Amino acid sequence: MSKMKSKSRPKTKSIQKPSEPQVWCVRVTEHERDWGIRTDDLLEFPSEEKAVAYAENYNKNSAEMDTPDHFFQAIAFAKKPAAEK
Repeated sequence: MSKMKSKSRPKTKSIQKPSEPQVWCVRVTEHERDWGIRTDDLLEFPSEEKAVAYAENYNKNSAEMDTPDHFFQAIAFAKKPAAEK
């Protein structure tokens, strides 16, 4: 067989590595006029659903006490686990 690949030969699928497990986090930040923004808390969750549900619930409950000059906000995001040493 020649060294050139045949056009009729079926292409092999590349083997994909399983994706690394992700940790989902929720960052709670405090926003205050003339003081800026600071991270108030950083929470970790085992799944996206739990992190998003917590952030939505936190934002809904904190909206009742927020003012334009001072408010809290929760944001869910995925974080890759730290590399093993």
